[in-house]
Amino acid sequence: MSRDVNQPEFYNEKLAEIYDKIYHFKSYDREIAFVVDCVRRRLPDATSLLDVACGTGNHAGGLSAAFELEGLELSPAMLERARAKHPGIRFNVGDMIDFDLKRSYDVVCCLFRSIAFVKTRDNFHRCIGAMARHVRPGGLLLVEPFFTPETYWTGDVKMNLLDEPELKIAWMYVSEREGDLGIMNNHFLVGRPSGVEHFTEVHRMGLFSPQDYKSAFAAADLELEYDQTGPGGIGFYIGRRRM
Repeated sequence: MSRDVNQPEFYNEKLAEIYDKIYHFKSYDREIAFVVDCVRRRLPDATSLLDVACGTGNHAGGLSAAFELEGLELSPAMLERARAKHPGIRFNVGDMIDFDLKRSYDVVCCLFRSIAFVKTRDNFHRCIGAMARHVRPGGLLLVEPFFTPETYWTGDVKMNLLDEPELKIAWMYVSEREGDLGIMNNHFLVGRPSGVEHFTEVHRMGLFSPQDYKSAFAAADLELEYDQTGPGGIGFYIGRRRM
């Protein structure tokens, strides 16, 4: 069974409200340019793209300049913000583990390590399969990975800060692990003129190996290529659906 799309377990209203602010340091323009170049070098005639787990639409907005673009997102709170920012883009609500938009695309992508939120290997295979079914023959599936079981770190204290005149945010967590799950128990301290609020949100993220990608892409009838750097410096999996 897929998750109830009306009950996402992460990126609820409080986090969605500050999501764009806490990632103020992220170079979306550079990542968008990487994806466009990746596609143009392999599929120069590509015109359509589906952005899976699109969040608030920060990649989608830029990619829509190069492609006829749609987005897919599970969190209604994130979708609300994506639609407000980009009213000309079609954003679909759905679970990346099991979705059917009744069409195919030249390119399907899953960026910003979002694939890790499927958690389990069974869900991972289902997700790769669902995305591959939306790729036209000869088209591309692009997936930015999270850390592997060997490269994930534990016991590090991480902190990000935002300091604006009327908005202060401190975001902190300690990286933990349970088997092949990376655990981030996120604490957010948000200060506004109206007061200071604290809330938490736990992210459990699957740690998948290169072999997991090889087997899932092969099962989905995709020829696999690997870029060691990728848009975020952690690698990039490029699958081409066989004709």
